[in-house]
Amino acid sequence: MQSDSQQINKTVAASFSIKALKNEILKSKSPESLVRTLPAQTVYMLIKDAGVESSIDLFEMASPEHRKIILDLDLWGKDQINEDNFWTWLSLPDEADSLEILQKIAAVIDLKIIAYFISKHVDAISFEEPTDSPPDTEYFTPDKGYSWIKVSADTEERKFYLSRLLALIFETSADLFYQLLALRTTTTLSQLEEEGFQDKIKRLAAEGVPEVELANEICSPLSLSKALVLIKKELCTPIKDIPILSPLIYNPKILNPLTEFIAEVDQQDNIAAELSLLMNSAIVSWNIDFSDNQLVFETSRKVKGILNIGLEAILSKGNFDSKDIYKSLGLRTLFKVGLAELKELTKILHKISYDQETLFKTNKKLLIAIEGVKQRIPEFPEFMDEDNNEAELEISTQYRPFEHLEEIVS
Repeated sequence: MQSDSQQINKTVAASFSIKALKNEILKSKSPESLVRTLPAQTVYMLIKDAGVESSIDLFEMASPEHRKIILDLDLWGKDQINEDNFWTWLSLPDEADSLEILQKIAAVIDLKIIAYFISKHVDAISFEEPTDSPPDTEYFTPDKGYSWIKVSADTEERKFYLSRLLALIFETSADLFYQLLALRTTTTLSQLEEEGFQDKIKRLAAEGVPEVELANEICSPLSLSKALVLIKKELCTPIKDIPILSPLIYNPKILNPLTEFIAEVDQQDNIAAELSLLMNSAIVSWNIDFSDNQLVFETSRKVKGILNIGLEAILSKGNFDSKDIYKSLGLRTLFKVGLAELKELTKILHKISYDQETLFKTNKKLLIAIEGVKQRIPEFPEFMDEDNNEAELEISTQYRPFEHLEEIVS
């Protein structure tokens, strides 16, 4: 009989939604073993879906290596430390007021992040000889009067959370505690943040998240004419060592010809890995915050739509075999072609001169369409999916990803 982890690994190329993965974990006879077979980024998406406060058990099931990546993904907002998320992790409750969850966080969190918050919120005064007299009110000593510490924060709760973390660090390693305090006087906040950011990028790269230069290259457009030259040359190289991000590649709807194309190619594992790489490349290149699950999944839908457009553009030029297309171009080149087709929309927009207020009064539909195209990745106005005879006041101002070539040329 197959284990739960074997079943997940066998079917992951077909992809699991967040809900389906949660159900697999809940019904598993060994949920911790199953969770540890998943990529850290997938576990992180599960945590964010339910909320950090409601996912303590999931975080504890993850391996220490996965916990570190989970914190890397959540404690950064693009290239800056996400301070609100840091306080959320410090505030997580423990049963019977134990420090077990805090110990697990402290064991894997980037020390530069802790040093950043110490530099920002902690004042420390040291003495060669111990003293029983604090320098001022609100100072406390962890080492019988040799050092006096004052923690400041915008709420009493946050002062308590940081003080509790400092006490835990001191009890675990006094040497580390003093080293972190010393960084206040030798390294600026901006240096700590920049160094921490670069370290985080390297750790995520080892997990299949491309660095910005590679992500930008993957997300650069390629003209249809140049792509057509490549067909039947078998240039596409397989993707290796990329974790398959099942929730991101999961597609709840049929999107043809892409859905049929993937089925005909019949290289599910390779396609799943390539899709996962494309998803993370788009997140990095388009500067999407990993901690914003909604934006991450919107990005996933945009990537699939762009792939479909690229495939439609190729198929519009000939009756090519799906396997030949994949061997030659892979999904990465199809994605580039789709991006190039979308780029044509922005070129058209640059030629249009309009006054927003006037256009709102005279042609609201055109204004809505223009505003969608102006997005970094153009978006399709939902009203164009609806009855064109609806009342002007009822026109939808919502957008969805472009998914078909005809939506661009219409």
